[in-house]
Amino acid sequence: MFDDMSPLTFDLYKSLKYLAYPLTWIWLLMLVTAILVFCRQTPGRLTALRMTALSAFLLLHALSTGTISASLAGMLEQMHPPYTAETDPDTFDAIIVLSGTMFPQGGARPAPELDYVSLQRTLCAARAYAEKRGPRLVISGGVAASVEMSRLALALGVPEEALIQERISRNTYESAKEVTRLLSPGNKTLLITSAIHMPRAMGLFRGQGLDVTAYPCGYLTARKPWAWPRALPNVFMPDVHSLERSTRAIKELTGLAVYRVAGKL
Repeated sequence: MFDDMSPLTFDLYKSLKYLAYPLTWIWLLMLVTAILVFCRQTPGRLTALRMTALSAFLLLHALSTGTISASLAGMLEQMHPPYTAETDPDTFDAIIVLSGTMFPQGGARPAPELDYVSLQRTLCAARAYAEKRGPRLVISGGVAASVEMSRLALALGVPEEALIQERISRNTYESAKEVTRLLSPGNKTLLITSAIHMPRAMGLFRGQGLDVTAYPCGYLTARKPWAWPRALPNVFMPDVHSLERSTRAIKELTGLAVYRVAGKL
């Protein structure tokens, strides 16, 4: 399913991912609610109207509150502990860093820009290189992102001869395949990506036979899953950041399930 996808198939795959986003579910519930409002009311339709409206509210409220969103993210982020030289003092044959999103030049944006996730990962990769974790830094994630991340890594002190760009991949699975082709068999590698993305990335890279150690960064929460927050308003008050965090967590959980069903993990 994920091997050698044509551009059309890949675009369709990317579009279907929106079905996993909570905002899509809420929008669909609100659409059904709006349709029912303008229909001739019967006892059955009135009950359905109440149920869809209440479901949209509860879903939006639950996924926009700090406790639930932090628990969903923390459940994924704690699958791989933070990397420390004390627990794993070995050096590696290569450091691998995965890209996030790239914002293209256009409109009011005078030049291409990396998103916050890509910036975080590049900073972590440059720090790992400065700590002499490995002699090479492989930047994976397509042409535009790998070029911009390489420029940032150079500005952060990584020498050009240590940089290897993987410019073909369009998703994490393709990154794992293409990076495996670039490295020698048996290479020991350090994998850098966002903590919430690490479970899926580790599974896919190990599925390609790579010896990888996790170096998670860019944590979205410091709380343990389902821990009661110290500030009670966080339990009840929704916010955009929490909804975004819930969305990223559900996206990763869906990705894990899909890749597992497809036999890639």
